[in-house]
Amino acid sequence: MATNTTTNRIELIGSMGAMPELRFTTSGTPVTNFSLATNRYWRDQAGEQHKATDWHRITTWGRLAEVVNQFMALGKRVRVIGRLEEQTWNDKAMGEPRSRAVIVASQVLFLDYDRAHPGLAEVPETEKLVIEDAAPAAQLPVKPKRRQHTQAA
Repeated sequence: MATNTTTNRIELIGSMGAMPELRFTTSGTPVTNFSLATNRYWRDQAGEQHKATDWHRITTWGRLAEVVNQFMALGKRVRVIGRLEEQTWNDKAMGEPRSRAVIVASQVLFLDYDRAHPGLAEVPETEKLVIEDAAPAAQLPVKPKRRQHTQAA
C-alpha cells in the first residue's frame, strides 16, 4: 500500500494587487485569477532598512472563485491557502516555451471583509438587539442541568 509522504501547501497573507478576473471554462466552471502582493523587510550591513514586494498569481475554482470575485477588491488584505502548480505553454508569437508558478487556492480568508463589501459591515451598537428585547424571559427555553458523573474508585 502506497502512502503519500509529500506535501504541497502554500499559505500567504498579503494584499490584492488587482481586481479579480472571473471567467468560465467551456463546461461552465467558474475560475477567478488575481494577484497577491507580500512584502519582505530587512536591514543591510549599514543598518539601512529595505523593502521588497513579491507578486503571486492566485487561481480559485468553483464557488470559491465566485465569492472571491464578488467580495474582494484592490488593496484588501487576504489569507490564501493552496498548492503550488507550475503552468507551461508555448508562446504563440515566438513559439518559445514559457512557464509560471501559480497558487491554486483551496481556502481564501478575507481579512478586510467588512470594508471589502458594504453589505457585510457590522450593525451599529444601537441597532443590535438585546436578548431580553427579542423574547421575554418567561418564554426563553430553560436548559436542563447536567449531571455530574462520579467515578467509583
